[in-house]
Amino acid sequence: MFTALAMMVTCCCTTAPPWYPLPFQRTHTTGAEPRLLEEMISMNSPYADRYIVSGVLGGKPSDSWRWANQRAELRFQLLEVKRQKMFVRFVIADETFKTTGPVTMRFWLEKHLLGEMRCDSPGEKLFEAPVAASMIKVGEPLTIAAEADKVWTSTDNTKLGFLLVSAGFKE
Repeated sequence: MFTALAMMVTCCCTTAPPWYPLPFQRTHTTGAEPRLLEEMISMNSPYADRYIVSGVLGGKPSDSWRWANQRAELRFQLLEVKRQKMFVRFVIADETFKTTGPVTMRFWLEKHLLGEMRCDSPGEKLFEAPVAASMIKVGEPLTIAAEADKVWTSTDNTKLGFLLVSAGFKE
């Protein structure tokens, strides 16, 4: 009992920890939210999933492309109107082309059809189209879509249209 009493007395005799002032306080500033999206994305970027709205299958950041279903949708955010060309780099795969034959691709910005491209052979393709400044909403998300008229169906019933490499806006 004496030992327990001695321990209690010695615990109470310690000094208080040193006092420190509060750190500098900052107030929240009003203004635009931080930007999460850029003007373009490659599928090998670790941030590619942020841009995908629908129709693009998962992948690893080391993959240079990702499979897309019949219609792939991505979103971007522009801070200026100077970037006036939309582009989509994609691949028509050899294996799917053997079944589907020539594929016609259609490209959309929001609800506006920007153009179409007939792909008579497999391989890497690039679609580019000018974008009217009136179609760009600065600081707001813009959705673009690429759509194949024919798809190949795998053994597990997954519909594959094309391989998406990169997309976005450029000058």
